[in-house]
Amino acid sequence: MKSSKKEHINAGYIAFLFCCLFLAGQFNLQAQCNFASAAGSNLVGNADFELGNSGFSSPLSFQTSDLSNGGTYAVTNQANLVNSMYSSTDHTSGSGKFMVVNFGSTGGLIWTQTLAVTPNTDYVVGAWFKNVLIKSLHPNLTAARIRIRIDGTSITPELQLTDTPDVWRNLEANWNSGSKTSVSLELFNAEGDLNGNDFGIDDIYMKACCAKVNAGIDQEICQGDSAILQADGSGTFLWSPVFYINNLNVSNPVVRPPVTARYYVTRTQGSCTTKDTVEIRVTPIQVDAGTAPVICIGDSFQLNPTVKASSFGWQNVPGLSDSSLLKPWFKPSGNTALVLTGKVGTCTKTDTLFVSVLSSIVAKAGNDTFTCLGTPVKLNASGGSSYQWWPNYKIDNINSRTPLVNPDKDTFYVVKVEMGAGCSAYDTLNILVSKGPELDLGRDRGHCFDGAVIINTTLNSPIDSFTWDDANGLNDASNLRPFAAIKGKKQFAITAWWLGCKMRDSVLIYEMPKVTAAFITSPQSAVAPAWVQFVNKSTNATRFSWEFGDGSFPSTETNPRHYFQDTGNFIVRLFALDSLECADRATVTIPLSLAPYVEMPTSFTPNGDGLNDVFKPAFNQEAFEWLTLRIYNSWGEEIFSTQYPGGTWWNGYANDGPCMTGTYWYTVEALGKNQAPFNRKGTVYLLK
Repeated sequence: MKSSKKEHINAGYIAFLFCCLFLAGQFNLQAQCNFASAAGSNLVGNADFELGNSGFSSPLSFQTSDLSNGGTYAVTNQANLVNSMYSSTDHTSGSGKFMVVNFGSTGGLIWTQTLAVTPNTDYVVGAWFKNVLIKSLHPNLTAARIRIRIDGTSITPELQLTDTPDVWRNLEANWNSGSKTSVSLELFNAEGDLNGNDFGIDDIYMKACCAKVNAGIDQEICQGDSAILQADGSGTFLWSPVFYINNLNVSNPVVRPPVTARYYVTRTQGSCTTKDTVEIRVTPIQVDAGTAPVICIGDSFQLNPTVKASSFGWQNVPGLSDSSLLKPWFKPSGNTALVLTGKVGTCTKTDTLFVSVLSSIVAKAGNDTFTCLGTPVKLNASGGSSYQWWPNYKIDNINSRTPLVNPDKDTFYVVKVEMGAGCSAYDTLNILVSKGPELDLGRDRGHCFDGAVIINTTLNSPIDSFTWDDANGLNDASNLRPFAAIKGKKQFAITAWWLGCKMRDSVLIYEMPKVTAAFITSPQSAVAPAWVQFVNKSTNATRFSWEFGDGSFPSTETNPRHYFQDTGNFIVRLFALDSLECADRATVTIPLSLAPYVEMPTSFTPNGDGLNDVFKPAFNQEAFEWLTLRIYNSWGEEIFSTQYPGGTWWNGYANDGPCMTGTYWYTVEALGKNQAPFNRKGTVYLLK
């Protein structure tokens, strides 16, 4: 039995911005049925060819071992077993069977199977295909053009198998059975070229799709009302968007959108996940009778409601100038409740304005209070319909009943409370300000890899106590200036208290990447004098310093080139540093040697006069590891050899006797200390 087939799901993700969520008709979510989400079992028999050449029909000729001829197919687990020009493995695991086709015809039917289907049912139909011909061997051959058909009608677009071998491609489509109870499922090749058309087929499938969830009928509500959504079926539910809905995970949540909105439901039943939408149309209507006033007895005022409706009207009460006007004048004789009604179609909204009438006014500014420096205080005056504050100091609105004040010193505030013309009173309150602690953790700081750094906390006032929010990474949480050592980066925050007021500050501590110094040289050794190029391989460094070991000035170049004049082993050091002076060092020894040379005399006179008595090379001995000299007579026989160091040079003798006057051949083989081979050959004339 083969392992389960790969499943490919194309999922759409819808991102909603709130300002766009409630524009009716802007989104249409269509459920997508694919192999992964389909509910039914696979209707195709022997879909993965593990049963061999059975369960299907094909007009092509079945072969067991040789697909060299067109119009043939085989069922195998390795395509190159039936044609050496093929390279392919099974779609799922690489070891199972699949169908390999050498089409070689003018296009037409490949595979067919008769299947029983359920009428009026959605199905997902598909299969996996791949080119098996080795393109490097036959680059210009055509590739198959595959379609999936039902009862001779294509249900998929055309898939051209232009991939290189061993790349499986999926061809899939949705299909509705309509009134059919039985169909012929067909795989079809539309390519008419007889050359090429070599491909594999595996994992054919036809599965019934999941039953689609119904989110319910669209509804219409008045603005401000609620509606109950109702999705059908069982399973788990997920509604979106998340706004104005009481429960995202039930089939029947309550929604209260302020404007027309579309809600989406996702229902999961076993392996089936389907989606649907429902629209809640909101009839816009707004009725706001205004702010409840408090006035002095005998005063009048003009009503100022906000209405969005096709018709409106006030409840007629004594003292109202005209109940049909939107903004009539009203002179109450006592406390009164005014009712405003608005209508749009069948939607009706009402709002009530409560009017309070005072025979006298009592102004209240609120209680004296204490605050920490930088902490705003919300004042709360009462007793009237309008307010005015003094002084205009660190106050956001002098005409607000509840302004915010944020003084930086002790301050008295006075409020004038009015209730209609001539109805006013005054009151005061005192705001006491404590500056609290003053401290600063300083700028963000870094430390070297595996290092630490001190947090330089600065105090500008006394403190009663302090605490670090998260001391992990600090060496001493009881210290105001601890050392911090972390991996990566971390925000450290401290909170300090003084006289009941607190202050908080934070600093970012980060670890620098590890600085690693490294370099290579070109060449690694040389003959002096010579230029040497240094290639910097350091990481996480921003500047560099080079010491070349020959007494020259250091270099700050990234990739310097240095001229060595003398011979010797020079120790070159690279110091790599980052912006925090975190450093690393790398050292390389460069040997520089003399250039070897050899000069050979053309003649010598071994007559014992002490002048030119031996044949020897002139060479700089210190530049050589070794040197070998060999002498040959005119017949090519070696008559003498010596090696430096440790040998003696030729004195004109061979086999314990003097050699005759004449020309002799020599060879020189040597190895320089720069590891370069050195060879010479030539003739020397022996003269007595």
